[in-house]
Amino acid sequence: LKHFELEKAILAYCRVRRRQVGNGEAISSEIGDGRLRCVAISDTHMLHWKIELPPGDVLIHCGDFTNNGTEEECRDFCDWAKSLSFPHKLLVCGNHDLPCDESWYREHWKEWHSERQSSSEIYRMLQAAGFEVLHGTSCSIAGVKFYGSPIQPAQPSSRTEMAFGRMRGGQELKEEWKKIPKDVDVLITHTPPHQIMDETQYAGKRKKHIGCEILRQVLYGRRAPAVHAFGHVHPGYGSLQEPKTLFINCASATDR
Repeated sequence: LKHFELEKAILAYCRVRRRQVGNGEAISSEIGDGRLRCVAISDTHMLHWKIELPPGDVLIHCGDFTNNGTEEECRDFCDWAKSLSFPHKLLVCGNHDLPCDESWYREHWKEWHSERQSSSEIYRMLQAAGFEVLHGTSCSIAGVKFYGSPIQPAQPSSRTEMAFGRMRGGQELKEEWKKIPKDVDVLITHTPPHQIMDETQYAGKRKKHIGCEILRQVLYGRRAPAVHAFGHVHPGYGSLQEPKTLFINCASATDR
């Protein structure tokens, strides 16, 4: 496995104006300025104990919270997460979080692990640590609608197959991104959209954009979310404010 180091600038923040909530839902925020404060991180790759996070209302993790998706790694990550004081924690899984793609892992676990890891136990630990795992699902916090998906274009043929990969440009990706609600405020994915902070290189080859083309088409062909948080492409870390959407690549680790 690759060795990962944390970026010096590891945090990405987004602020979404809090809406009036009719059902009396309330959040205790240390900010106190009428906004919902979200702290977005991704690709922590077992370096989570080194991260110092500011206070906020919602912690967003965009996937790859492990290196190899073992129960031991997940347990360590969840121990860290339990120490955090965020009232809400949202997570989408990444390609390294192998057992979280349950049907894929049943067929491919021997390619990665000497002993089969328990998908259900990993999800149980995440839930016990306070995470709501978004897998083509949405939730609402203080009137702000979040939607998340771990699905992404498959790894190139030169690399070992990993979790949540779907054929680039294929029907499965088209169907997945059709599910994004038109009224979503904050979109959370592991993959970036194509040509938005998604440039990287494999094995010394020239740099290439590896984000999802279909996701970009969907986002630009419909009502845009206020914020789109993602990771996956470590060198793409940063933010990009476009007219309708703040794009945040919150990858916290970089390859060394």
